[in-house]
Amino acid sequence: MGIKKIQSSNPGLAEPMRASIERLARLSRAKKRYISDVGTPTRLGDFMKADPGLLSHYTRLVSENPRNAVRLLMLNDMRRHYQEMAYVSKALANIRTWLADQPKEVQHAIRERISTVAPIYRDKALLREANKLRYSEKPRNGINAS
Repeated sequence: MGIKKIQSSNPGLAEPMRASIERLARLSRAKKRYISDVGTPTRLGDFMKADPGLLSHYTRLVSENPRNAVRLLMLNDMRRHYQEMAYVSKALANIRTWLADQPKEVQHAIRERISTVAPIYRDKALLREANKLRYSEKPRNGINAS
C-alpha cells in the first residue's frame, strides 16, 4: 500500500506536506507498524481534507520544529503504554503469586526469556510469558482432563 500523491491548489503546501508524510511513513516503517484496517487511509484522507487548518498546523510543525513533531508522535505511544501498564499492574500481583508457586526451573526460564526486554516493558513481558505458560498447562474444554 503506497501513499497517494495529493494534488493541491496551493503549491507552497504540497511540498512540505509530502515531506512530512514521507517522514511519517519512514518512522512507521522503522517501528514496523502496519495499518490493519483497509479503510484507515481513506478515512485519514477524508479527515485531512475536512480540517485543512489542522493539516497545515502539523505540516508546519514537522517542517519548522521536527523535535516537537517527534514528541507529539511519541505522546500517542506514551499514552498507549500507560493504558497497557494500568492493566498490567492490576494483573501482575496474581502472576507473581502464581510464579512463586512454580518450580525454580520455570521461574528461571521465564526470567531468562524476558532478560533482554527493555526495563520499561519487562513487567508486560513477564505477564505475557507467564500467561503463555500458565494457560498452555490448563486443559481446554475437557480435553486432557483426567
